[in-house]
Amino acid sequence: MLDERNALVADVRRFNRFYTRTVGLLDETLTQSAFTLTEARVLFELGHRSNPASAEIAGERGFLAGAFRLENGPAASEISRQLRVDAAYLTRILRKFAGQGLTEARTDPADRRRRVLSLTSRGEAALARLQAAADRDTARLIESVPDDRLHELRSALRKAGELLGDPTRDSSEVTLRPHRVGDVGWVVQRQAQLYAEEYGWTIEFEAMLAEIGADFIRNFVPGRDFCWIAERGGDPVGAVFLV
Repeated sequence: MLDERNALVADVRRFNRFYTRTVGLLDETLTQSAFTLTEARVLFELGHRSNPASAEIAGERGFLAGAFRLENGPAASEISRQLRVDAAYLTRILRKFAGQGLTEARTDPADRRRRVLSLTSRGEAALARLQAAADRDTARLIESVPDDRLHELRSALRKAGELLGDPTRDSSEVTLRPHRVGDVGWVVQRQAQLYAEEYGWTIEFEAMLAEIGADFIRNFVPGRDFCWIAERGGDPVGAVFLV
């Protein structure tokens, strides 16, 4: 098991080198814009928080140097932790944004001791250009992936995030659809794995499942026989048969 983990470490590092080189993360700025990668991520956070960012007035240091937080929401320290950005560095970025006219502050009507920080129209325009450039570059990155393998790539990305503990991984609702080519084979594989893991059933059970699946496909009568596949985020998570 240790050898397998060591091999995985090497694979992850190899992928990281490939990815950072491919998407240009080693460039001085992101997507040939005026922003570094860190600045772009801070701009994204400011533009996509549901509530405006607030800043506590902190004496002569000014509100940007103070500990600002989101009204009724997470603190700036959370943004710092999430992006793994030093608090002092984050303050410098925010001061730079203010100097460029990308952010504005106003008195919080609910608490006049507090200042509300948000993007100006110039800041929103800069964010829109940045996102458009990122979408264009990403579209160019995946343009060589055949249409019939796009789902495979999406599934791999979601699975990687899930296994590595991504808190923002897809949490979409479960949907049901009729079965299509490959689905019965997936059901056979998943059932065989589950019963082996949970009950210790042997590979002979998989043979029986394969026979049942083949019989269902071979003798399928539309309108009389049914199979629905449950999906979440495009991935199969369950099945129901009615025969």
